Amino acid sequence: MKNNSENLKRTDISKKKKIFFVIATVFLILILISAIGEFILRVLPITGTRIECFEFDPLVGSHFYPDSTVVYCNDKGDFIRRRVNSLGYLDVEHNKEKKKGVYRIGFFGDSFTDARQVLLKDTFFKVIERKLKNYNVESLSFGVSGFGTLQSYLNSKRYRDYFDLDLVVYVFCENDLGDNIKEIKRSPSFPFAVLKENGFEIDYSFRDKNSFKKKIYYKFYNYLKMHSLLMATLLDRVRLLINYGMKVKVTEKDMMMAGESDVNKIPDQNDLPSTWPDSWRGYAENLTSAIILRWQSDINAQSREFAILYIPRQGEMEKETRNQDSWKSWLESLCRRNKVTLIDPTSDLLKVQISGKKVFYDHFTKYGHTVFAGAFVTWFVKSSPERIKNYED
Repeated sequence: MKNNSENLKRTDISKKKKIFFVIATVFLILILISAIGEFILRVLPITGTRIECFEFDPLVGSHFYPDSTVVYCNDKGDFIRRRVNSLGYLDVEHNKEKKKGVYRIGFFGDSFTDARQVLLKDTFFKVIERKLKNYNVESLSFGVSGFGTLQSYLNSKRYRDYFDLDLVVYVFCENDLGDNIKEIKRSPSFPFAVLKENGFEIDYSFRDKNSFKKKIYYKFYNYLKMHSLLMATLLDRVRLLINYGMKVKVTEKDMMMAGESDVNKIPDQNDLPSTWPDSWRGYAENLTSAIILRWQSDINAQSREFAILYIPRQGEMEKETRNQDSWKSWLESLCRRNKVTLIDPTSDLLKVQISGKKVFYDHFTKYGHTVFAGAFVTWFVKSSPERIKNYED
């Protein structure tokens, strides 16, 4: 009996050792495969590879993780690394205190404003700063991918006083109207505006839904995502699968914001306005108008300047305004009626594009940023005598 008991113990220990060996072997194999995958992606990154890590923000939903690195790669072979500043934006560090005689411009918007597709020196806001150095202009960028009008407005409320901004610029993108609506954006990570008779109210329910992002395990997950191309790529593919079905990359139609909505369904933020059901289109226009007008009112009340810098819909750029399937006519009408400054670089972008230089490719190209900046600089210089006089007074 004693021998049998000892044999059973030895057999049990042997089985545990085998199980442990199998688990350890599988674990080591997974580590080896991951290491090989990580090495391959760093040497030969696939189309759409990107590393981006967002930190929970109770005001606007999220911003880039401070002092992290954002990696971007497209199918042309462009591989861009950009450093995030201590506030969570793809820009250099800026002192809180403004130097005497400096005129500060803050740009607020989405992925066109974070501009990860080009080097920092080639972004429109840095080009503007260089071109306006004789005016002692300092440009600050507060762009985050996925932001709509509301998030940009809330962000400007946070930073206009903190950095003592003289001019607040809303960089308008054609998908912003859809991004403002919870049912269309379909994201649990942002605050949303709800249209009311006296304007709009803000739904902050995302705060409770995202409270887990303050936990240690989520910060560990963020750390892994920030430092692993393999993990970032796999998670991005999963995101596309969940949101769009069997889709492994963003298509050219997506980049041009040329989708078409089903009249019986809720539209996508990138869909052409003419394909939106009338009820959704009217609601989007009224809601975004309310946000813009409150934004303008807030800025004017502080004796600061407010302007909208328009990004044309790529597929509609060659058409006259009245023939464009875009939000441009609505935006022009809103700005004209309410005396909101609208800066439109469409004709400048088209002129360069006709010359053979591509201004759009997954957002602005380097040429696109230069032209976009040039249109803004032209407007600024043209109206600068009165502006500088008022500023000096």
